[in-house]
Amino acid sequence: MAAAGVEICVHTGGHIPDELFPQMYELYAHTVDGLPWGQRYLNLRFFELVRERFRERLAFVVARQHGRLIAATFNVVKGDTFYGRYWGARRGVRYLHFEVCYYAGIEHCLGRGLRRFEPGAGGEFKHLRGFEAVPTASMHWLAHPGLAAAVEDYLGAEREAVADEIEWLGARTALRRDRRDPSA
Repeated sequence: MAAAGVEICVHTGGHIPDELFPQMYELYAHTVDGLPWGQRYLNLRFFELVRERFRERLAFVVARQHGRLIAATFNVVKGDTFYGRYWGARRGVRYLHFEVCYYAGIEHCLGRGLRRFEPGAGGEFKHLRGFEAVPTASMHWLAHPGLAAAVEDYLGAEREAVADEIEWLGARTALRRDRRDPSA
């Protein structure tokens, strides 16, 4: 990152500058809008409300290149756990996503004595960075009974496939606790 002129820092709670909140929304919206499956779940008002009401639980990992904000993550801290949630970037820099979403968060957890880092759902690349695959829960309500039934049917099959994948990944993790020989 240093060779690319990128500096990464973490702003927490009352130390998050007010002007960073609308910029976080812009990064989020830019990134979501650029994804083929992207759907904006959050709006600018959400970022205003969390600034007013939830600020003390927030941690923003921010990347600046030559002084300009280029990427950030919106994270929540509760108790001894750091929850990674939303990522946004204005431009791509090799490895920037991993630095901002994972490595800076890990460093922050270690520096603050946080015991757990939950980086969010999805992404096989998390396994390569030492995160264990675990099932996640998601709550949705679908008003149309036919659609609700179809989704429930699909989710039953998906749960089985996800459980199989978690088992497969768990057998291959470097974090296996049942290994006696660390070189195995």
